[in-house]
Amino acid sequence: MIQDGLLHTWELGYLCVELESDCLEAVRIVHCQSSEWGGSALVTSIRCLLEADWDVVVRHVSRDMNKVVDSLAQRGRELGAGSSVFYLPPEGTTALVIQEQGASGAVPGMHARGAPVISGAAVGIG
Repeated sequence: MIQDGLLHTWELGYLCVELESDCLEAVRIVHCQSSEWGGSALVTSIRCLLEADWDVVVRHVSRDMNKVVDSLAQRGRELGAGSSVFYLPPEGTTALVIQEQGASGAVPGMHARGAPVISGAAVGIG
């Protein structure tokens, strides 16, 4: 899903992005410079995307820190599609958006710099 989120965000033309994943192992693999994962086509593809002409910050976040994205990822899995894009919060997630916005003072899925945040299986674009 990291690859799908990166591809979609690249195609939308964003040049400053934060990629957040609740999978610590995935973040470690993306950051790893060793050849241990070099043979994986998926890892190679993700690394190529990260080396493109844009600014992507990759970091680990816990599910508890971003309940909106966890909810969207769950909704995407329920739909059974390889990737799902939500341009507006689906029913049932609006309350989480309001809750997170109130807690942080920011719009979920949007970094203070205006960069979209790719989180797990969801891309938040405000």
